[in-house]
Amino acid sequence: MSFLCKPYLCLSPLVLPENISSDEAEEEGKEKENGVTGSPVLDFKMPKSKSEYPSQSPSPCKLGNGAALESRDDSKFVCFPIVGQQFCSSSLVVLTVRKKPLVFSGGGFTVTDSSGQVVFMVDGRGPSFSHRLLLMDALGKPLLTLHRKFLNIMYNTWDGFAGDKCDGQKPIFRLRKSFLFNRSAVIEVFLSSNKRKGHFDYKIEGCYMERYCTFYSDDRTIIAEVKRKYATPEVLLSKDVYNVVVRAGIDQAFIMGLVVILHQMSGENDSI
Repeated sequence: MSFLCKPYLCLSPLVLPENISSDEAEEEGKEKENGVTGSPVLDFKMPKSKSEYPSQSPSPCKLGNGAALESRDDSKFVCFPIVGQQFCSSSLVVLTVRKKPLVFSGGGFTVTDSSGQVVFMVDGRGPSFSHRLLLMDALGKPLLTLHRKFLNIMYNTWDGFAGDKCDGQKPIFRLRKSFLFNRSAVIEVFLSSNKRKGHFDYKIEGCYMERYCTFYSDDRTIIAEVKRKYATPEVLLSKDVYNVVVRAGIDQAFIMGLVVILHQMSGENDSI
């Protein structure tokens, strides 16, 4: 697989103080090491290695295989339930998503865990239901109703409702993507508890059609990834089968709801 990273995805994670160049910062660092007192305004030293760069701003271009997320220490995880606490694991979870054939089963998805057990489902409902989707658990219980809004001409907007949506029910989250940008544009997610106008809680970068997406919290912490699945180290499966890697403490049902919306927004809706 070949994937061309967008230039904006390859920005350096290092942020220098305003009006300070890297050479000036390095020189100041050397002066401080030699005991020379510099300007009281500048208290900065260039990192000596990549490992010293700030961890909150990783480069998404290096995360296509999920290695960065899977290598994180989740021993002190914090649970962030959105759909339900039962969907938050104490360790990293790798889910496998499979698109069901439209001809034989009406389309949709099945989502399995590492042991092959079905944990989530999305049934195909035909074109007339393309703007209202239902994420269910393994027993068919509705977990999320995903509904597209058409009132905003600036954004492609979807609302997520708990369970099977009823009239008057308020969404628990909203996802939006600007119509002004291409398919690799940043997608923002807002929780219903968010009182900061215009400030997102999560965002998604990458390209779902290539099965390459990284999910971030507002402080640039990686919480999940979509990536291609390999049958063996040398054999890459089709895009109809792929992995969703979810960090410990993150609500897996919430992440899968976002993935289902990404699929619909990408235009690959012939099987849903």
